[in-house]
Amino acid sequence: MNTRAFAVDRETPFDRCAARVAAYLQDFPSCNAFGGYLKILDELADPSRYRVLRGMDFWNVPADPERVTVFLRHDIDNDPFTALRMAHAEAERGLFSTFYVLPTAVYYGIFRRDGRYCRYACMDWLYQAIAALGHEIGVHNDLLTLMLEYDISPAEFQTQELAYYHALGIRICGVCSHGSRFNALGLNNMWMFAEFGRKGCYTYAGKEYPYGELTLEQFGFRYEPYLLAREMPKEHRISDIGPDHGREMLSRLQALPCGVKSMLLTHPIHWKDQTRTEYGK
Repeated sequence: MNTRAFAVDRETPFDRCAARVAAYLQDFPSCNAFGGYLKILDELADPSRYRVLRGMDFWNVPADPERVTVFLRHDIDNDPFTALRMAHAEAERGLFSTFYVLPTAVYYGIFRRDGRYCRYACMDWLYQAIAALGHEIGVHNDLLTLMLEYDISPAEFQTQELAYYHALGIRICGVCSHGSRFNALGLNNMWMFAEFGRKGCYTYAGKEYPYGELTLEQFGFRYEPYLLAREMPKEHRISDIGPDHGREMLSRLQALPCGVKSMLLTHPIHWKDQTRTEYGK
């Protein structure tokens, strides 16, 4: 496998990258208006009922018997600009959350024919801006795709990506698995890490690839949300993925009893305004 795939593209301008993202998002109508997300934030902004935490703060804290302790998290996937808008709206209300950056997303980078996977440096300001607001940046693990689709060493890529974040001044301590297209083949990005208890070898394009050999600890990851989810009742895990596409998130949040820990997951692409086309710094 390619152990030197991670590279940085410092030539692609931001406007070109933003245009690619805008073109991509046109094919994915939003399920909800951004105003719907603001209503959820207004609910969470009541400190007498909610304690809202980033993943880095949530993973090892006990429940608050007087309030609902909420881990507010976002899988950015392919909509970083709505993610930034969410980050500003949350900070304005004194709320702080975690945003997971997907390394195989259209805004993240591009795979070159020479075997390098080039990260767009023109997007670094956005991750830094989210972090500067007080939010946490995490890795949205798609090592399975990098390994199977591009023959990239997952261990080396993850090590080099984390070093790059460190050089940007961004502290990474959380990783969250992405539901890639390989889920349809019976695999899951979670299984890349030994902590999930699945180990084996998958044959793809005539080559065998091992999974379950990496550990969270070797990369300095302190938590993985899907490990935390194992300790929660299903009704305490609220997401915009499902038949209702997030339309019942507010009512489900309001129905939670005090004294519980909950995870609230959104995907920015489901909350973008259809007419919003400006993507600027």
